[in-house]
Amino acid sequence: QYYPPRFATPNEAAAFEAECTKTVAQLLALCFPPAADSTRYHCSGRIVSVDSSMQWYYLGCALCSKAAIDYDGVDKWCDDHRRLVPQQTQNFYKLRVTVDDNTGSAAFVLLGRAADLLVGLTANDLSTRFPYQRNVLPQELLALEGRDFTFDVQLPKPEYGSRGPPEFTVLA
Repeated sequence: QYYPPRFATPNEAAAFEAECTKTVAQLLALCFPPAADSTRYHCSGRIVSVDSSMQWYYLGCALCSKAAIDYDGVDKWCDDHRRLVPQQTQNFYKLRVTVDDNTGSAAFVLLGRAADLLVGLTANDLSTRFPYQRNVLPQELLALEGRDFTFDVQLPKPEYGSRGPPEFTVLA
């Protein structure tokens, strides 16, 4: 089956890539005023810190990685699947990191499988080494600090009454 190329020329592809590559300062500027923008942006920067004030993993549905909600003390419920997922849960990352480039710094949120790729180990595997320690960052997560990455991010969704600096969701 033939799939037409997305761009007619290499120059069009390069122009699109340049348009989607942003600095931290440019990403922050896109958030004010808030807009419902689903474009993926590329941003290169260094992780300067991993937030230790929040739990680093959550229990999620193994099929979609969305949070699994306690239903009756035993079974878990997945809102996306609209059903109980008793045997189909596992731990997924939820990390808030501060990313810095030469233009500024911002909070990036690493969730699920996108975080697996950066850490090199699934949250399910890492959490079995450190059971009951959701609030203590393992060395494998602290090792992200000082490392440079190129992130694919999405702008935060505009929320009524939201306060504080924006957090960018890392897609890959």
